[in-house]
Amino acid sequence: MSQGFWSVRGALVATKDFDGLTANGEIAWAVPVSGDAGGLHAIAQANAAVGYQLRHGLQPEIELNTQASLGPDSRVLAVTAGVVASLGDGRRAVAAIQQAVWGRNAAQTTSAALSFRTAF
Repeated sequence: MSQGFWSVRGALVATKDFDGLTANGEIAWAVPVSGDAGGLHAIAQANAAVGYQLRHGLQPEIELNTQASLGPDSRVLAVTAGVVASLGDGRRAVAAIQQAVWGRNAAQTTSAALSFRTAF
């Protein structure tokens, strides 16, 4: 299922490795750019994660996610469990399941994601 509109997202991510343990923090902002966003103006996100590298290039993670939507005002707190696979040259694949644990003016849902990411 799609969100029904195109959006642009920018994020600032900080990562620190401690031997096999990785800590990660992210702040992000997304805005709709086309399609019917239903009055949504922007989404602010903050995430904190910790993971442990089991094998070279394979790392399970657990993440705490917060999201606030402006337009229809809503807040969500969720927990994400996933795995990150390094593809080399700053590229990685991420598979995850996210469960909302608290929400205000938002549905508490479970979702799954598969994404490919790159660093510059």
